Amino acid sequence: MTQDELAQIHDEARAEFAKLPGVVGVGYGFKRTGGKWVDRVGLTVFVQEKKPLSQLKPAEVIPSEFKGLPTDVDVVPTVSEESACEDHTTHSPLVGGITISNLTQDADGNFSAGTLGFFATINGKAGPHNVVLVSNNHALCDNGVKAGGLIYQPPLFQGGGQWTIRPLNKDNNVVGGILNVGKKGDQPFTYPGETSPNNYYVDCATAEVSFCVSSCCNTVCGQQFTDQILGLDLNGSNQIVDVARVQHTDLVAGSDYVVYKVGRTTGRTVGKVVLINYPVSITKPPPPSSGNNAITIIATTNNCNGELKFSEEGDSGSAIINAQGKLIALLFGGDSSKVPKWTLASHIHPVLDFLKVTAITQTNPASSNPAYSTDAVTTDLASVPAAGINPSAVPALRQRLNQAPQGAEIFKLIESHATEVVHLVNHNRRVISAWHRNKGPVFLSNTIASAHDVQHVIPREVDGVTRDSLLHRMANALTREGSCRLRADIERYFEDILRCVNSADTVHAILDSLGTAACAPEARG
Repeated sequence: MTQDELAQIHDEARAEFAKLPGVVGVGYGFKRTGGKWVDRVGLTVFVQEKKPLSQLKPAEVIPSEFKGLPTDVDVVPTVSEESACEDHTTHSPLVGGITISNLTQDADGNFSAGTLGFFATINGKAGPHNVVLVSNNHALCDNGVKAGGLIYQPPLFQGGGQWTIRPLNKDNNVVGGILNVGKKGDQPFTYPGETSPNNYYVDCATAEVSFCVSSCCNTVCGQQFTDQILGLDLNGSNQIVDVARVQHTDLVAGSDYVVYKVGRTTGRTVGKVVLINYPVSITKPPPPSSGNNAITIIATTNNCNGELKFSEEGDSGSAIINAQGKLIALLFGGDSSKVPKWTLASHIHPVLDFLKVTAITQTNPASSNPAYSTDAVTTDLASVPAAGINPSAVPALRQRLNQAPQGAEIFKLIESHATEVVHLVNHNRRVISAWHRNKGPVFLSNTIASAHDVQHVIPREVDGVTRDSLLHRMANALTREGSCRLRADIERYFEDILRCVNSADTVHAILDSLGTAACAPEARG
């Protein structure tokens, strides 16, 4: 049968069997007999409880075949969220497949960790501050963390015979802040050529990568990242080639649909897709299903622990890659009651559609966005002309600043504190929080653009945060966390700097205002 014919029969089966009491959903894929997967494809009808035929009315019995496709009946389990081969390393640059955590404790004082899946760019947003990491909602937002909450690549230490996430301390590595908390639940989505949407189960969220370009220190600072998955080693590459859909016609008797994943707990594993359109249930008893379509995967080889498991707790958020190197799904959970264990993953297109992002792949590299360059995250300022930053303007602006009234004094202040401020913005939790919550990267990106384009305006407000608020809150954070010398200079010069910055809306106009009444320093005792 063709894809359209199989999809049509599948839709009809869902509609027909949904009328029967206890039916939760209908999946399409390989059959399971006696607890083992067999080389035959068909429909699996998931029920809340399997009952003997003697307890069913004739009209409630699932037929052995539906419109030419064999059927099977199975109990839908409760999904256990994936909250050794375990990743214990701090990676720079960032890559997919590594440990991430919001380092927020639960009621028992425990931390949870998940996996960084892949990187993406925000649709319709210019770079370089349009890069996000994609993982699960329950991995990024565990224990009630909201948008703006920080995501870390936490160092782990060994104690009591096991590896443990290190609590918050100076060694923690911030990778970004939660941008889109995403969702856990149905996402309506219509593939091209289909006439109506289906509901797909998604568990997804994004965090903006902590990346900044600093004109004062003449470097690209913050996190570096690369669009690869750690140790994927597929077809001689660690990169994702493209994005693909798993269709009915991809599951063929006598042939495995092979997939790979790299997760923080079990590392690189190999498996195969055995079901599509699995009806997800996170709670018992399962609610009536209107779709809840997810992908079911089982391991085909032992993992590094010697177990036939494709995933374990902590692998949540891993990217699922097919044998052609294409991203097909986002891992979110599993069912340990099945042998071998089932891994569950969200179809990737509904995930990308809900998050409004585009996966960074070989086919769609970040550099295809003219406002972004992959070089910008790995080298110094001289290597990022594709990001719209002309490095030749930096010396000219520096010279102009030195020649302006009070300019030499301001430049001396910048040089004396640049290294400390950049370090605090990248490594101090309170300063990082103030920087991200108050849209610091966006204001900085616009300031850099204004420095190189006399017409580019620095916004007075971004997403409800004013430029004045950013400066006040950063001054407060740097005063609390900085050195005595930095604190003293902020207290001495802040009001003068604030008045100058608010006197105009472009870098060049602000420089023009130096020495004028709009930017004149107040008398200081």
